Order: sequence, then C-alpha cells, then structure tokens
Amino acid sequence: MITDWRVVRTNPRSEFICADALGRDGFDVFFPRVKSEMPRFGQLEMPFFPGYLFVKWPDSENEYPTFQPRHRAQGWLTSGGEIATLPDSVVEELMHQCEEINGTGGIWKRFKAGDRVEVISKTIQGLAQVVDDARSPNSPVTVLIEFMGRIVSAKVPWTDLQVVSDDASSIRPRLLSRRTRGKGRWIRGYGDRASAQA
Repeated sequence: MITDWRVVRTNPRSEFICADALGRDGFDVFFPRVKSEMPRFGQLEMPFFPGYLFVKWPDSENEYPTFQPRHRAQGWLTSGGEIATLPDSVVEELMHQCEEINGTGGIWKRFKAGDRVEVISKTIQGLAQVVDDARSPNSPVTVLIEFMGRIVSAKVPWTDLQVVSDDASSIRPRLLSRRTRGKGRWIRGYGDRASAQA
C-alpha cells in the first residue's frame, strides 16, 4: 500500500482549528508552523503555509473523506482536476526546514545597518537609523535616534521598529554631516552666509 500526502485548504485563519479537528477524527496531519515573536490571534506560532495543511492518505482508498463543518476545511488541493499528491521526501524536507527555523528562534524581523526605521515603543518614539541588527529574537537592535537635540545610541526591541520608505524624512543627513564646529562656528555651506548667497 502506497501512502502519499495530500494538501487540505483550510478556511481563512482556521489552520489550528482544522489541524486539531482532523487529528481528533483520525487523520494523519502535518501542520507546518514556526515560532513567532509577534503573537497572532493569541498564538505563539504561525502557519508556515497559511491556509494549508498536509494529510497522509493511502492510495488504496478509492474515495476521499468528506470534510465536516467542524473541520473548517474548504477541500482538497487539486491539479488538473485531480487531487494533488506529495511524496514522503518532500514533506520530510518541509519538516526539517521547520525544525531548523524553530531551532534558531523562529520567524523574526531582520534589519540591516543603515536601514531607516521608526521607533514605536512606549518609552521612545521617532525616526532612527539602524547601526547593528539584533543577534537573536530576544536581543535588541542598536539604533541612532535624536533625543533632546542630540543624536544618541539606543537599544530597541525589533518588535518596536518599522522600516520607513526612502522618501520619508530621516535623521540620516544629520548623522552624516555636522553644521557647526561648536560654539556657534558654522561649517562652510551652512549658516547666515550660506543663506545670503542662496
């Protein structure tokens, strides 16, 4: 008896309910999910393939089971009018990928040095520039941000950062060029003289 995997399409945002209901009804279910540092609908994990589950079903069975309302399933994924199948090797590779992702902390947002971001934490807000990315989901991102008229370094959780578009205002020009030498002495190109020549 050859047993392959089939793909089930779930109702929107019903993957957890569908996997649980099918499992309780005797289906052999693989629900690929990965850890998430940003809980969604109260879950600390998120579907690796939103809207899809994998069910093992023997080829010797001529009829496929019908889904009940409690399953929260829309039906089988088809290709050319036939229910699509996947060999064990493909699903085993997916299982391995999920294990690797979860073994390194799961899915979390990564930043690059120089990225312009908006800080949206409860204690500090404003535009900033990434200096150093987080090393893990639980470590902070180092940014440069304006605070009380000065550019300071701050460590911020990656969950409190949002990338801003290139055309958005940024503190980058202020970080890369000073306008005075201190004590009110203007650098060439700035100050009253530059304004008068403009």
